Amino acid sequence: MSGPRFAAVATAVIASLPTLAQAQAVAVGAATEAAARARAGEAVPPLAAPSLIGRELEDWQDPRTGTTAHLFDQCSMLMELRLTNHRSGNYLWMKLDNTGKAPVLVRPDLFKVRVGAHSWRHLYFHSGTGGPEIAPGKRAWLAFRFDDKAEFAGARTIDVELPLEGAREQECRIRAQMVRPARVPEDPVSSVAYWGTGIWMMGGIGLASTGGFDRLGGADWIIEIGFDFFLSLHHGFSLGLLGESYGSFERADFQGSVPASAEDLELGAGGFFAGYELRFHPKAWLPIAFGAALGPYGVSLEDRDEQYVQKTNLASLLRANADAIFLTGGNDIVLAIRLSSTALVVPAGDFGPIDLSGVRLGAMLGLVLAQ
Repeated sequence: MSGPRFAAVATAVIASLPTLAQAQAVAVGAATEAAARARAGEAVPPLAAPSLIGRELEDWQDPRTGTTAHLFDQCSMLMELRLTNHRSGNYLWMKLDNTGKAPVLVRPDLFKVRVGAHSWRHLYFHSGTGGPEIAPGKRAWLAFRFDDKAEFAGARTIDVELPLEGAREQECRIRAQMVRPARVPEDPVSSVAYWGTGIWMMGGIGLASTGGFDRLGGADWIIEIGFDFFLSLHHGFSLGLLGESYGSFERADFQGSVPASAEDLELGAGGFFAGYELRFHPKAWLPIAFGAALGPYGVSLEDRDEQYVQKTNLASLLRANADAIFLTGGNDIVLAIRLSSTALVVPAGDFGPIDLSGVRLGAMLGLVLAQ
């Protein structure tokens, strides 16, 4: 940057500093005025209630009210607690109304819970509005995230303890207990962490084949890339692409249907599939999935110059899979190892003189990045 141009820019920046300082002073003054009005009990705009993450836990809902809400009145504070569920974790939502005559200071960092017979622990503070000091007649919302959904398995109670500081630093502790309604069956969604969307890539080999696949010599290698989307704990769908290599062939293998100029022939196949996935969770770290999908499938023959010598009309494929998925940890984003056995069925199709109908079995290993 030239000297005159730099001097002009610097002059403009220096000239703007008083304006920026005035704007900052106005913002600080407005915040101070709002705080003073709140302490004086004057009218201030009401706080908007935050949106709950996920849905309220069904097995903790009172059949009479259709909600998980529990109300407690202690320490001049009216407290409402609710439980919500997200795929990867459960949340505790707290609404606090100061019914006393003095401001109260809330300490989210000292909030403790105990789920069932598990140990007391501090929860991760997720979000909040209206705190940490609550003026008389005012309200605050706090949201906490549980570390492990598995603790909810078999639990019937949740104990909470929240310390409050009043005037002259006097402390009062709210102690309350949430109780799961009797005769309401336990819902596995409340205690099992699962992902909703996942991107995966796997590689493997062909194990056995019949029909046309057997006449092609079996797959040397297989690669698949796909996407899973689960609408619930158990049910979802998948989309994927697959590619296969069947190795090298001679012209004589195709009974003269290949041009005489073609040499060093390589046979490959590929397809696209979309289908349904059914998932179970025998262990929190080990989901098991079964799927069935349909799609188009084709085979092509290339020479050493990577020119197509012959290719099929598209055939139909049926793909079935059984997967064991080993979770490696994480709450919001999960990295998993996927072990899969696949069966590829082509009911009918031809590749020159070869009838493609048959079954190909494969074993695959890959990674899943899920959320």
